[in-house]
Amino acid sequence: MKPPKSNTVRRKSKTYYRLLKLKSYNERILDNLKKRTVIDIATNCWLWQGGKSSHFGHGKTSFHDRTITIHRLAMHLIKGFDLMSDNHILHKLICPNRNCWNPEHLYEGNHQDNMNDRKQAGNYSRKNTSA
Repeated sequence: MKPPKSNTVRRKSKTYYRLLKLKSYNERILDNLKKRTVIDIATNCWLWQGGKSSHFGHGKTSFHDRTITIHRLAMHLIKGFDLMSDNHILHKLICPNRNCWNPEHLYEGNHQDNMNDRKQAGNYSRKNTSA
């Protein structure tokens, strides 16, 4: 025998609505980022067409009154990367574009990982200090 149906409507928790609101907020930010992006079909890179850092060429934008690199922001919005972390967001060796923010081309690492990648890619130079 089935239990009688209840006439009360089950309400969703406040946390559920906060997470739903946060998800749509992140999606709106990603949609805005995509408006300033060109996808390179050959490399599948998502190339940022907005502001770039003058020294390194990484894409930059403003987020919560802070200037932040696009690839770091993308990892925060898509993969939940902690923006306050000391870790770096690095490009995999398959990705030659510094202004790419495709999450498939990025990974979280530390400073040593970054130096190892630079050396392996041939972008590593060291001044000779033994003079």
